[in-house]
Order: sequence, then structure tokens, then C-alpha cells
Amino acid sequence: MVTTNVLGTMFGAQTAANGMLAQSKGGRIINILGGGSDGNFREGQAIYGATKRGLGLFTAALIKELKGTNVTVGSVRPGILITEGFVREAHEMGPERYAKQRKAINILGDRPQDVIPWIVDNIEKTAGKHGAEISWLTTPKIIGRFSKAGFSKRDILTEYGI
Repeated sequence: MVTTNVLGTMFGAQTAANGMLAQSKGGRIINILGGGSDGNFREGQAIYGATKRGLGLFTAALIKELKGTNVTVGSVRPGILITEGFVREAHEMGPERYAKQRKAINILGDRPQDVIPWIVDNIEKTAGKHGAEISWLTTPKIIGRFSKAGFSKRDILTEYGI
């Protein structure tokens, strides 16, 4: 996880930035930030959260270092996506710990196929904007989902068998 989330992103961004800087047309680097990148951690997610926090700091540094060049840097905060990795971790965490988180995840979580088209559209809309951050699960959206939770049950986890 550390190799993929931190080192892979750092080496990939470094290689991409060097190549883009050498071209007259430049380019764009977009890092995917996740749970923990803002300093908030979920129980059982210490290592994952720490890698994403480091990635957030790395992205902020890239934004500063590449400012004024032909390379723009941005980030995406996709929210809680129910991916294969998420499902695997849900099975590994055990029923008691998972049960504590299930209700909130059903309220806040999303299927990738519902979020990715929105993210791609917003990546296109922010082209050329250095430091752009695209966030799916914003504070107003969180408040809205929790306020609706008492009236309608949202259950996206059952279709994943968790």
C-alpha cells in the first residue's frame, strides 16, 4: 500500500513532470486523494490514511513547485467508493467492527460507476487550472445525505455482499 499510494505516485509524478516540462505543450498531473488526506482517519485505516495524508502533502508541494510552469497540478477527492479493495477490507475487519461503520458507509458511500463520470466531466472543466481540487463528497452533500437518512434507507452495500 505504501509503495503504490506514496512511492508509485511520487515517482510517476516526477517522471511525468520532467517529461511534460521538456515539451512545449506541457501537461497535467492529477493525484487521487482519499480518506486521511485531509487529516481525518477512520478506525482501522491508519496505514491507508497515512499514505493518503502524505499524498495530500506531496500534491500541495507539487502545486507550489510547478506553479508558473507549463505543467498544471490538481487533485481529486472521490469520496467513499465501494471498490474491490473496500469490499476486501470490509471482510477482513470482522463483523463487529464492520457493523459499527456500515450505517455511515451506506449513507456516504457510492458506487464507482456513479461517481467516475462526474469526476471525468469536472476534470475536463478544470483543464488549465493549476491547483484545482475536484471533490465529490462535499460538506453540503454530507449534510444532505445525513438529513435524508432518517426518511429513506440507502443501502448500496448489499449489492456488494457486505
